[in-house]
Amino acid sequence: MPDIWVENITQDELVKIYGWVMSLTRPAGDAMLWSLEEDRDMLISEIADPALYFVQGKAESFRHLLDVFAMNGVAIPQLSICLGDSGVEFDYRMGNEWGPKEVNALFEFLYEIKRIAPSAKVTQSYEGAYYSPGSDFALAFEEYCKLAVSHRDDNG
Repeated sequence: MPDIWVENITQDELVKIYGWVMSLTRPAGDAMLWSLEEDRDMLISEIADPALYFVQGKAESFRHLLDVFAMNGVAIPQLSICLGDSGVEFDYRMGNEWGPKEVNALFEFLYEIKRIAPSAKVTQSYEGAYYSPGSDFALAFEEYCKLAVSHRDDNG
């Protein structure tokens, strides 16, 4: 599955990003993390702020699926989210559910993350190719961000 990496963020930004994503959706199923503090698996729903719990060193890096959610009325096909030492990662499955509207909604989602963490570096790569991020994705996202800024400046 391809990955989208959001790196060069502070721990505070990581917590804010996760909180914002969870304000749009929720973990799919019974998502769990390993609690270093309690030495056991815990349901994410048992923890008030899982991202803060992670950055405080109380949990290992964790990953879970997100329920489908929408940006600007367009459903984003299922993503997974992972919090780790290098930042936030989103995995997605390529397929027919990704059309122009869905890609635009994904870029809006990532643009909003950049608004939370302006210095964030957003890249995309295929599984196992972390050190070779996709240039097409980077160029398309950069262009989207320029247009979004221009559009927002024009509309106040």
